[in-house]
Amino acid sequence: MKSSFKNLAIAAVVAMLGVGTLTVHSAFTPEKKTRATAFWQFASNNLSDARTGSQYNLISDPEAPGCDGTAMPCVIEVDESINTQAELDTYLHATYATNEQVRDAAIFKKN
Repeated sequence: MKSSFKNLAIAAVVAMLGVGTLTVHSAFTPEKKTRATAFWQFASNNLSDARTGSQYNLISDPEAPGCDGTAMPCVIEVDESINTQAELDTYLHATYATNEQVRDAAIFKKN
């Protein structure tokens, strides 16, 4: 009788520790954050302009018309804090070493 009470007590402690661990884990699980983005459409027809912020226009719909092809970027996605052409220019030069990298990272491309 003593050993079954002891086994029951151990099982109860293990169960409480398991529930406590789950409670603590879910209480401290970080909330998933969604990243707010801005979309810029490439206005130039020259890949050599892909890292030039003044060659882009801020747009609200990323599925802009004219994005059909693979030769150059059409629409790029960046953090919403980048909301001027000057900031975009700084971002493009800091993030991409070549115009081809901008093209490859674009969410839509054009010919």
